[in-house]
Amino acid sequence: MLRWFPADEYRIIAPDLRACGRSWMPADEYVAQDALATTRGKGLKDFTIVGHSTGGVIAQWLAAELIADVKSLALIGPAPATVPPVNDAARALFLRAQTVRVKLRAAPKS
Repeated sequence: MLRWFPADEYRIIAPDLRACGRSWMPADEYVAQDALATTRGKGLKDFTIVGHSTGGVIAQWLAAELIADVKSLALIGPAPATVPPVNDAARALFLRAQTVRVKLRAAPKS
């Protein structure tokens, strides 16, 4: 996606968030805090946030936290910022899938 934003026209900061890309999976609450720390560390003002899928959740939270500094917010297929209620069976299925994901990430490459 970044290739559509020429470097001579845009300053793009695309951190590799924990549990995404090549990063290891942490406790969930750290991901949004990492994005906030990155944004504050760069001293960004009057900027646009773009978020896709789970990044859309982070983008919504960040925009709410930094409302005075955010010029615009673009969401592409975002997950909802608040999780809809699910029954116990659906929750158990999701947690099993997450366990498999962690095990796959931990498996040595052959």
